[in-house]
Amino acid sequence: METEYIIAGSVYVASALGCILVLMRMTRSFPRFLRNLIIGAGAVLLLTPWFVDQEFQYYAPAFVVFMMDTLFEDTGMAPRAGKAMILSGLVAFLVVVVVEIVARRRSRNRENLFL
Repeated sequence: METEYIIAGSVYVASALGCILVLMRMTRSFPRFLRNLIIGAGAVLLLTPWFVDQEFQYYAPAFVVFMMDTLFEDTGMAPRAGKAMILSGLVAFLVVVVVEIVARRRSRNRENLFL
């Protein structure tokens, strides 16, 4: 059971990274800030893990746990999975904003060097 769980998790992470690479390819003509926001949102959606059951033994993507618990169960795990996605999304947004600020400052410094 453990080996199958690890193999399934590895396949999921590899396919999620493949989806993020496709998303990067699809958004390469977008402005940098918008492109980074979309890629960050996709990474948060696909790669944020959360506990599947009350024993905290197995993980699944948080959006899947949130949807399944919201639709089929009343265990109280859905709001916690939603909070995990919101927190991860907030962190990703802050990272994108900081990267954008640093990139703009660097580009301004490079322009000032050649004047």
